Amino acid sequence: MSNKASYIYGFKDFETLESNSKTKIIYKSISFDKVKKLLAKTCTYVNSELLHKEILNNKVFLLLISSEFLSGAGEFALDHKDYWLKQIDYFTSKNLPIEFGIMTLPFKIPNPLKTESIYPDLSEVLFLKQVERLTLAIRQIYKP
Repeated sequence: MSNKASYIYGFKDFETLESNSKTKIIYKSISFDKVKKLLAKTCTYVNSELLHKEILNNKVFLLLISSEFLSGAGEFALDHKDYWLKQIDYFTSKNLPIEFGIMTLPFKIPNPLKTESIYPDLSEVLFLKQVERLTLAIRQIYKP
């Protein structure tokens, strides 16, 4: 088996492009190593680590805006998707747990004018259960 590959290609000299002259045929042999180098230059390298990170960040984002966890339409999140992906990437690129700030909790203020109880009611329990479900769902996607 020869260590050379042959190829044929046609071309026209610049001077003869507009004339009716026949196309010249050139026959040339090159080594397989040169073919491999040519292919290496033309093949696109996919950085699978970067691709995995982008997919991971998008999965977390889509989970956060899913109807299961987001109440409301979610246009704000979608309109600012790049911002949120950057925030998620801050944690995932460093292999850190994703942190969230919860601005307010639906805890009851023990105001004797409104309630006699100081204990949480069902809304607080359901809220905390939802936070737990979100945490478990994120852990299925991302485990730092």
